[in-house]
Amino acid sequence: LLYIVLIFLCFHKEWLRRHYFLAVQKVQLEVVKRQASEQIARDAEQAALHARDSERRSFALLSHEIRTPLGAVLGYIELLEGTDPSGRQNEYLEPMKVAANLLSNIINDLLDHFKLQEGKFALCPDSASIHKTFQSGVTMLQGFATAKGVALKLEVGDDVPEECTMDTGRLLQMLNNLVSNAIKF
Repeated sequence: LLYIVLIFLCFHKEWLRRHYFLAVQKVQLEVVKRQASEQIARDAEQAALHARDSERRSFALLSHEIRTPLGAVLGYIELLEGTDPSGRQNEYLEPMKVAANLLSNIINDLLDHFKLQEGKFALCPDSASIHKTFQSGVTMLQGFATAKGVALKLEVGDDVPEECTMDTGRLLQMLNNLVSNAIKF
C-alpha cells in the first residue's frame, strides 16, 4: 500500500508541477492584459485632455481674430452716430449697432461655454429697461422679417415694469433666437 501511495505521489507530483506552471502563466497573462488596458485608458484620457486644451486655445485665438474687426465696426458705428446722421441713416445705424453688439455677445457666449466647462461661468445682471431691450431686439430683426414678408410688432403690457435686473445680452440673444426662428418657420 505504501508503494502504491508513493507511485501515486510521484506521478501526481509531476501532474501538479505541470498544472501549477500553466496556472502561473495564466495569471501572468491576465496581469499583462490588465496593465495594457489600463495604459490604453490612460492614453485615451491624455488624448481627450489634449484635444480639449487644443480646442480652447484655437477658439481663444479665433475669438480674438473676430473681436478685433468687430471692435472696429462698433467704433465706426459710434463715429457715424456722432456725425449727426439724417433720420433715415439713424434708422440703419441703430439695427447695425444692436446686431454688432449681439454678435459680440455671441462670441462672449462661446467663451462662456468654455468657462462653464471649467466651472467659472457667471451671469451679468444689471438694471435695464425691458421696453428698450425688447425694442432693440425687434428693431434688429425688422429687416429680416420684412424680407421674409412677415409683419413684426412689439407690444408690451402695461403691467410690465419699465426696469428690472437682468442679463441684457442673454435676454437679447434669447429674443433673437426665438423671433428669428419664428420668422424662418
